[in-house]
Amino acid sequence: LIGNKLGTLRFCGTTEFATGMWAGIELDTKEGKNDGTVHGIRYFRCEKDYGIFVPANKVVKAGKGYKNITLHQQQQRKQNKINTVNFGKVDVSHVRGRIQSAIAEIADGANIRIGDRVVVKEVLPGRSEQGVVRFIGSVDFVADDEEWYGVELDTPMGRHDGTVQGIRYFAAGKDRGVFVTARKL
Repeated sequence: LIGNKLGTLRFCGTTEFATGMWAGIELDTKEGKNDGTVHGIRYFRCEKDYGIFVPANKVVKAGKGYKNITLHQQQQRKQNKINTVNFGKVDVSHVRGRIQSAIAEIADGANIRIGDRVVVKEVLPGRSEQGVVRFIGSVDFVADDEEWYGVELDTPMGRHDGTVQGIRYFAAGKDRGVFVTARKL
Protein backbone atom coordinates (compact mmCIF):
# COMPACT_ATOMS: atom_id res chain seq x y z
CA LEU A 1 0.00 0.00 0.00
CA ILE A 2 1.54 3.28 -1.16
CA GLY A 3 -0.70 6.25 -0.50
CA ASN A 4 -3.91 5.00 -2.04
CA LYS A 5 -2.29 2.60 -4.52
CA LEU A 6 -2.28 -1.15 -3.93
CA GLY A 7 0.24 -3.60 -5.25
CA THR A 8 2.73 -6.38 -4.56
CA LEU A 9 6.25 -5.87 -3.24
CA ARG A 10 8.63 -7.26 -5.89
CA PHE A 11 11.95 -5.66 -4.90
CA CYS A 12 13.49 -4.07 -1.84
CA GLY A 13 17.05 -2.81 -1.67
CA THR A 14 19.54 -0.31 -2.97
CA THR A 15 19.44 0.87 -6.58
CA GLU A 16 21.70 2.56 -9.09
CA PHE A 17 19.24 5.41 -9.75
CA ALA A 18 19.18 6.85 -6.20
CA THR A 19 20.66 6.38 -2.76
CA GLY A 20 18.80 4.73 0.10
CA MET A 21 16.49 1.75 0.37
CA TRP A 22 13.87 1.48 -2.37
CA ALA A 23 10.80 -0.71 -2.77
CA GLY A 24 9.80 -1.89 -6.24
CA ILE A 25 6.05 -2.39 -6.37
CA GLU A 26 3.91 -4.06 -9.03
CA LEU A 27 0.69 -2.06 -8.83
CA ASP A 28 -2.71 -3.73 -9.23
CA THR A 29 -3.72 -1.04 -11.73
CA LYS A 30 -1.91 0.64 -14.63
CA GLU A 31 -0.80 3.69 -12.63
CA GLY A 32 2.93 2.97 -12.54
CA LYS A 33 5.88 4.41 -14.37
CA ASN A 34 7.82 1.36 -15.60
CA ASP A 35 8.01 -2.43 -15.98
CA GLY A 36 10.51 -2.90 -13.13
CA THR A 37 13.37 -1.48 -15.20
CA VAL A 38 14.99 1.92 -14.52
CA HIS A 39 17.78 3.37 -16.66
CA GLY A 40 18.28 -0.02 -18.35
CA ILE A 41 18.65 -2.01 -15.11
CA ARG A 42 15.95 -4.61 -14.36
CA TYR A 43 15.07 -4.88 -10.68
CA PHE A 44 11.88 -6.95 -11.16
CA ARG A 45 9.43 -7.86 -13.95
CA CYS A 46 5.88 -6.68 -14.49
CA GLU A 47 3.72 -5.23 -17.25
CA LYS A 48 4.57 -1.81 -18.67
CA ASP A 49 3.25 1.04 -16.48
CA TYR A 50 2.44 -1.29 -13.57
CA GLY A 51 5.83 -0.85 -11.83
CA ILE A 52 6.79 1.92 -9.45
CA PHE A 53 9.68 2.60 -7.06
CA VAL A 54 9.15 4.37 -3.75
CA PRO A 55 11.31 4.87 -0.66
CA ALA A 56 11.00 1.66 1.39
CA ASN A 57 9.75 3.54 4.45
CA LYS A 58 6.69 4.73 2.48
CA VAL A 59 5.34 1.18 2.00
CA VAL A 60 2.87 -0.32 4.45
CA LYS A 61 1.18 -3.69 4.56
CA ALA A 62 -2.41 -3.60 3.30
CA GLY A 63 -5.03 -4.34 5.95
CA LYS A 64 -7.74 -7.00 5.93
CA GLY A 65 -9.82 -4.86 3.57
CA TYR A 66 -7.26 -5.40 0.77
CA LYS A 67 -8.75 -7.09 -2.27
CA ASN A 68 -6.63 -9.12 -4.63
CA ILE A 69 -6.72 -8.25 -8.31
CA THR A 70 -10.08 -9.03 -9.86
CA LEU A 71 -10.87 -11.96 -12.12
CA HIS A 72 -11.27 -9.49 -15.00
CA GLN A 73 -7.76 -8.11 -14.35
CA GLN A 74 -6.35 -11.66 -14.22
CA GLN A 75 -7.99 -12.49 -17.58
CA GLN A 76 -6.62 -9.29 -19.13
CA ARG A 77 -3.11 -10.16 -17.98
CA LYS A 78 -3.41 -13.70 -19.40
CA GLN A 79 -4.44 -12.21 -22.75
CA ASN A 80 -1.33 -10.01 -22.61
CA LYS A 81 0.74 -13.19 -22.00
CA ILE A 82 2.06 -12.09 -18.63
CA ASN A 83 2.39 -15.08 -16.33
CA THR A 84 1.18 -14.42 -12.81
CA VAL A 85 2.03 -16.90 -10.11
CA ASN A 86 -0.43 -16.99 -7.23
CA PHE A 87 0.82 -18.64 -4.07
CA GLY A 88 -2.33 -17.78 -2.13
CA LYS A 89 -2.03 -15.87 1.12
CA VAL A 90 1.52 -15.17 2.25
CA ASP A 91 2.52 -13.93 5.68
CA VAL A 92 4.34 -10.65 5.08
CA SER A 93 4.31 -9.40 8.65
CA HIS A 94 8.09 -9.82 8.76
CA VAL A 95 8.70 -7.59 5.71
CA ARG A 96 8.67 -4.27 7.54
CA GLY A 97 11.06 -5.61 10.18
CA ARG A 98 13.56 -6.66 7.54
CA ILE A 99 13.29 -3.34 5.72
CA GLN A 100 13.83 -1.43 8.95
CA SER A 101 16.77 -3.64 9.96
CA ALA A 102 18.35 -3.15 6.51
CA ILE A 103 17.95 0.61 6.80
CA ALA A 104 19.51 0.53 10.28
CA GLU A 105 22.37 -1.65 9.04
CA ILE A 106 23.12 0.78 6.21
CA ALA A 107 22.89 3.75 8.59
CA ASP A 108 25.38 2.06 10.94
CA GLY A 109 27.78 1.52 8.05
CA ALA A 110 27.79 -2.20 8.77
CA ASN A 111 28.52 -4.67 6.01
CA ILE A 112 29.99 -2.18 3.56
CA ARG A 113 31.25 -4.13 0.57
CA ILE A 114 33.35 -3.40 -2.49
CA GLY A 115 31.08 -1.84 -5.11
CA ASP A 116 28.78 -0.15 -2.59
CA ARG A 117 27.97 3.53 -3.11
CA VAL A 118 28.89 5.61 -0.08
CA VAL A 119 29.13 9.20 1.09
CA VAL A 120 32.56 10.21 2.40
CA LYS A 121 32.29 12.85 5.12
CA GLU A 122 34.64 15.81 5.14
CA VAL A 123 36.56 15.08 1.91
CA LEU A 124 37.36 18.77 2.16
CA PRO A 125 36.50 20.87 5.22
CA GLY A 126 32.70 21.10 5.37
CA ARG A 127 32.24 19.09 2.14
CA SER A 128 31.13 15.49 1.71
CA GLU A 129 31.31 13.56 -1.56
CA GLN A 130 29.76 10.42 -3.03
CA GLY A 131 31.75 7.56 -4.45
CA VAL A 132 32.15 3.79 -4.83
CA VAL A 133 34.10 1.52 -2.47
CA ARG A 134 36.95 -0.07 -4.46
CA PHE A 135 39.17 -1.45 -1.66
CA ILE A 136 38.70 -2.73 1.90
CA GLY A 137 41.60 -3.85 4.10
CA SER A 138 44.83 -2.86 5.75
CA VAL A 139 47.25 -0.46 4.10
CA ASP A 140 51.03 -0.15 4.26
CA PHE A 141 51.17 3.64 4.56
CA VAL A 142 49.61 3.71 8.08
CA ALA A 143 51.02 1.82 11.08
CA ASP A 144 47.75 0.50 12.50
CA ASP A 145 45.52 -2.54 12.11
CA GLU A 146 42.38 -0.55 11.35
CA GLU A 147 40.26 -1.45 8.33
CA TRP A 148 40.58 1.14 5.56
CA TYR A 149 38.19 1.84 2.70
CA GLY A 150 39.53 2.95 -0.67
CA VAL A 151 36.84 5.03 -2.36
CA GLU A 152 36.70 6.25 -5.94
CA LEU A 153 34.98 9.63 -5.68
CA ASP A 154 32.46 10.86 -8.27
CA THR A 155 34.40 14.13 -8.66
CA PRO A 156 38.15 14.86 -8.58
CA MET A 157 38.31 15.91 -4.91
CA GLY A 158 40.57 13.06 -3.83
CA ARG A 159 44.28 12.83 -3.20
CA HIS A 160 45.41 10.09 -5.62
CA ASP A 161 44.32 7.54 -8.25
CA GLY A 162 44.29 4.53 -5.90
CA THR A 163 48.09 4.34 -5.76
CA VAL A 164 49.81 5.46 -2.54
CA GLN A 165 53.58 5.38 -2.03
CA GLY A 166 54.03 3.25 -5.14
CA ILE A 167 51.48 0.59 -4.16
CA ARG A 168 48.34 0.21 -6.30
CA TYR A 169 45.37 -0.56 -4.00
CA PHE A 170 42.64 0.16 -6.57
CA ALA A 171 42.20 1.98 -9.88
CA ALA A 172 40.55 5.40 -10.03
CA GLY A 173 40.78 8.51 -12.15
CA LYS A 174 43.26 11.30 -11.37
CA ASP A 175 42.51 12.83 -7.94
CA ARG A 176 39.44 10.62 -7.46
CA GLY A 177 40.93 8.25 -4.87
CA VAL A 178 40.71 8.62 -1.12
CA PHE A 179 41.27 6.31 1.87
CA VAL A 180 39.05 6.62 4.94
CA THR A 181 38.03 4.61 7.98
CA ALA A 182 34.44 3.59 8.71
CA ARG A 183 33.93 6.74 10.82
CA LYS A 184 34.11 8.86 7.67
CA LEU A 185 31.50 6.82 5.74
